[in-house]
Amino acid sequence: MDFEGEIGLVIGEEAKHVQRGEAWSVVAGVAPVNDVTARDLQRTDSQWSRAKGFDTFCALGEMTPLAEVDRAELTVTTTVNGRERQRGSIGEMIFSPPVVIEYVTRFMTLVLCITNPCAVDRRVVSF
Repeated sequence: MDFEGEIGLVIGEEAKHVQRGEAWSVVAGVAPVNDVTARDLQRTDSQWSRAKGFDTFCALGEMTPLAEVDRAELTVTTTVNGRERQRGSIGEMIFSPPVVIEYVTRFMTLVLCITNPCAVDRRVVSF
């Protein structure tokens, strides 16, 4: 099992064909997300649905309203048994949230968008 700490963007209104400059206006808040993957299943299955789809594999924490956070300073830190294992900031993302929102809303309506500023830690983790 691998963890992947993520910054979840909670979309607060129907978001379709959103322009990059307006993207933050559809975000209601942010929430910590732990996107867990069963790497053994990911390697053997041709699709990732089972490896990422167990009921407890995408734990979503409490949302903080966007108005209460500094968007430029958003950081996710993942700790396992008290040890920091992952840290990344929104500024490290290859594609910023507005770019992702603009792109994705060209072909689907968003309700919830999850983004990841960190590289996946490929070490096996025991809980």
